[in-house]
Amino acid sequence: MSETGGSFKIELRGKAWGIESSYFSIAPPTAPVSEKPSEGSAPPKDLSVCYVSDKLIGYYNQLLLELKKAELAGDKEKARVTTERISTLAQETPKGWELCEEAPIDRCQDVELWSSKIAYYKKLSALSDPDLKKETSRSREEIEKTLTELSVGLQKVREQCRAQKEYTVTSAKPLPPSVVEPVKPVAVESGQEISSYYRAYLEKVTNIVSVEDQIKELKTLRGEIDKLVRDLIEGKREIRVSEISGLVTEVQVSRGQIKAGDVVVKTMEKKIIVDVGEEEISIEPTKKGGLIKDKGLEVKVEEVSIKDEILRVGNSEVKVVVSDIVANLEISPTSIELKEENEKAIYSIGVREARKLLGFIPVTITIRIIVNATNGNFLEERLPWYSFLTRK
Repeated sequence: MSETGGSFKIELRGKAWGIESSYFSIAPPTAPVSEKPSEGSAPPKDLSVCYVSDKLIGYYNQLLLELKKAELAGDKEKARVTTERISTLAQETPKGWELCEEAPIDRCQDVELWSSKIAYYKKLSALSDPDLKKETSRSREEIEKTLTELSVGLQKVREQCRAQKEYTVTSAKPLPPSVVEPVKPVAVESGQEISSYYRAYLEKVTNIVSVEDQIKELKTLRGEIDKLVRDLIEGKREIRVSEISGLVTEVQVSRGQIKAGDVVVKTMEKKIIVDVGEEEISIEPTKKGGLIKDKGLEVKVEEVSIKDEILRVGNSEVKVVVSDIVANLEISPTSIELKEENEKAIYSIGVREARKLLGFIPVTITIRIIVNATNGNFLEERLPWYSFLTRK
C-alpha cells in the first residue's frame, strides 16, 4: 500500500483472507491462481477504481463519533455543527479523485476467493461437535448462517465477474456500476477486507447530493463497519491493532472485555497484539483487568488503551517494554504492574531481597522498583513499612 497524491493504491488480489493457519488443522481459504481462459475466449480485463485514504477515513470516523455522542447527549447545536463539518468533508472529497492513483480490482478473482471460503466453512460444518470446538470459536448455527451469507455474496461477485468480462477497457463506455459496487464482506478474517469495503462504500456515499441522505448513509455504513469489526474480533484468537486502527479511533482492554470504538466484545479468550517500540506484546482481558505478556513476563494492569497504535495507561504513553527494563536492571521479577501515577506511566516491579531482621534473623522481603514506562528511567525503590527493622 503506497500513498500517492493524498490517497492510496491498494493491491486487492490475494490479500483478502488473513486467517492465521496455525490455529486450524483444516486448511483455511487461500487466494487460488485464476484458471486459464478457454481457447478462443479473452481473459477478463483488469479494472481500476479510486479509493479514499486512511487519513480521510479517520476524519469520517472521528466526525461520526462526535455526531453520535452529540445526539445521545441531546446537544442539538453540537450535532448541527458536526453535521455541517461532515457535509463539507463529503463535498471536498470528490475533488481529490483526479489526484489519486487508481487501485486494481479483479472481480473474477473475487469469485475464487469467495468460493474458497465457502469450501472452508463446509469442511467446518461437516466436523463433529468436539472437533468443531477445537477448530473454531464459532457455533454450528453461526457457521450455517455464514454459509448462507457467503452463497448470496458469491452470486453477487459472479455477476460482477460476468460484467467485467463483457467490459472493454478501450471502449468509451463508463465502467459498469455493477462491477464497482462494493459487496459487503462475510466472515471477515482480516481488517483489510473491512477497510477495502469501507473505502469503496465511502466513495459511493460522497457522490450523494443530499446532505441528509449522505448522513443517513454514513450512519448506516458506520453501523455495518462496527458489526464487521465485532465479527473480526469474535472470530479470531488474536487481533493485531494495525488491522483495525484505521477502522476505529481507539482500542481498550479492561476487565473481561475488548472495546474497539463503539464495539464491546465480552471475552477473556482473545488477545490484542500491539507493537511497543520495536517489540511486540500481547494484551488479554482477565477477570480483574488486563494482562500484558512480553517475552515470558506477565504485567498486570487495570485498563490499557491503544490510540494511533500507541499503547497508553490512563493518559500516559507506554513506549518501553518491561522486558527491556528487566534485562537492563538484571533482575528477576516476582510480579509486575503497569499503572499511571502522577501523570506518568510506570512499571512497579516486585523483586525479592534477602535481609536480616533485627540484624540476625534471615528474612526475605519484597521491594518494588519503580520505572518510567515512557522513557525507561529508574524512578525509585519502595520498601515495605517494616524494612527499617532489617538490613542487607
